[in-house]
Amino acid sequence: MPTWVRLIGEHPLSWEMLPDAALSQPKVWRALIERGLPQAALIRQLPRSTRLIVVGLTATNVSIADPNNPAMLDIAGFDAAVPNLIADFSRGDL
Repeated sequence: MPTWVRLIGEHPLSWEMLPDAALSQPKVWRALIERGLPQAALIRQLPRSTRLIVVGLTATNVSIADPNNPAMLDIAGFDAAVPNLIADFSRGDL
């Protein structure tokens, strides 16, 4: 079985070129993102009602979500209010 992460690093493979078995591996997605897989390409594959929430358990200065996309939310740090924030954002109340 080929090492998909190695192949992604050596060749300009897009995620559409990989078999489903490879796409179920987190290391493969990490390699695609590190290679420059545009976040917009991933988001276009999702249904319109999909929202993205990225939660960092510690408060760091890292942003994954596009700040210009109202369907994406970065959360830095975690406390008792976060579950309600996630629920509200998921329902579209925020």
